[in-house]
Amino acid sequence: MKKILCILTMAFALVTCRPDIGLDSDALAPASGYDFAKIFETFWRGMDRNYLFWSEEPSSLWNPVFQEALSAGAFTQDDLDIILKYPESFWSQIYNVYKPQFKALGVFASVYEPGYFEAAAAAYGLFFQMISPLRDGHLTMDFSSEAMPLWDLSTMKEIPPMPPISPVQTRVMEHYANNNPLGAEAVFSQSNLTENTPISDLDAEVLKLFVYNPETEEFELDGTKLGTAYFATYDFVGNNLAEYLDTYEMQRVTAAGLNINIVGGKITHTDGGHIAYLHFNACQLMNLIGGAIPGANSAQITAVSGIINRFIDDLADPNVKGVIVDLRGNIGGDPRDIGNILGRMISGPLTYAHTRSKSGEGRLDYTPWVPMRLMPAPASERRLANNVPVVAVVNKGTMSSAEFMTMAVKSMPNGTVVGVTTMGAASFMGDAVPHNGGGFSGGPFWTQVSGGSFQTRFNGKTYEGFGLPPDVHVPMTRSDWEDFYGSNKKDKQMEAAVRVIDPGHSF
Repeated sequence: MKKILCILTMAFALVTCRPDIGLDSDALAPASGYDFAKIFETFWRGMDRNYLFWSEEPSSLWNPVFQEALSAGAFTQDDLDIILKYPESFWSQIYNVYKPQFKALGVFASVYEPGYFEAAAAAYGLFFQMISPLRDGHLTMDFSSEAMPLWDLSTMKEIPPMPPISPVQTRVMEHYANNNPLGAEAVFSQSNLTENTPISDLDAEVLKLFVYNPETEEFELDGTKLGTAYFATYDFVGNNLAEYLDTYEMQRVTAAGLNINIVGGKITHTDGGHIAYLHFNACQLMNLIGGAIPGANSAQITAVSGIINRFIDDLADPNVKGVIVDLRGNIGGDPRDIGNILGRMISGPLTYAHTRSKSGEGRLDYTPWVPMRLMPAPASERRLANNVPVVAVVNKGTMSSAEFMTMAVKSMPNGTVVGVTTMGAASFMGDAVPHNGGGFSGGPFWTQVSGGSFQTRFNGKTYEGFGLPPDVHVPMTRSDWEDFYGSNKKDKQMEAAVRVIDPGHSF
């Protein structure tokens, strides 16, 4: 953070009452070779045109930057008031800060030209600093594998590649790396853990988010090592389900770069009957069953279909007392899964959020907000009767389409969300051209920027970058995670979800 602040302090002294700032005359020149000024221009202009959340920037994520700059006397409260009054000028202020710094890095014809390695490392660090506080949960900047030489010829040391920059995902990972010693709910459902993985082996993944430090000749994050982060989530939900589900089936499908896990089962209710349970770690059920995921074999598809169909049948049972949809670690995907699952639990259209896209290339050109509606399944396919409770369980690994499903459950009169705040990537990704916003391509240094094409808001508020809070907050302490991983196999969030439906349940 200090590196970011030091670089930004000179920016805010340049703030004026103008809502926009002009670009250099070479702004439209295409990036070629490794001309870092043009590499920056291409990125800045792409963000200026395509980034979806300028109406939300600068968000409170910038507050530490602003406050330290105020304390340092780099700018006044009046300057800050102008930034907040004219948010459309904010990205122009960023331009004024970073363009001179990128220009000073020079022009290189080859990655092996003297000085290129240091310039490339510095450029990566500047990009990281420039976009780190942005709030788009899908924002990711990818870098060319050819833009960093494999070896520093002056020292003959191997040079690590430049990893993608994903601001919201980085903040989530940093939080768990610093605050959760076990970090089990860290982020994603892409680990290869099995139910036999001991705690001592959970430190296999080391979080490396690099900024080059010439003093140590290493890539570091703001001069500090984050240490070990644990990327385990509910891929191994089967570890604990035997303690809670009286009957269950689990299917794992590894195909098309995805590790998809589906679990369905029943929990006996204290008063008789049962609670129907479903966990899936990616919104890929419709794609998987429909044969749209390359590499999934017919036996796996049949098994997944069986789990989903039995869950749907459980909803139709007159003795069903409630439903738990476990979205912990669900990385999202196809929003059709929302209708396929929740559409069977409603009898009429349910407006659960609103969405809009860009209407033009201007920073604040937007379409009107339009409702996002969950439509009921045909009457013959509706299953859930008697308005029984529906509970969604979420954590920091719940993102994208899984967050839309979370909004839908919160909007149901019989719905409750249990767990901790979601990731904050509740935006759609689509084709940037027809929607005037989203991803765009780069050149020889950075190759692609991905981002949301549709904003969403829930109850009049945009939760992008911050996450959707649950109705029942159930945080996990270190002791809770030790119980979860250890022989107790105790799942505090699962127990809370069950008790929403069955308060007298004993575990």
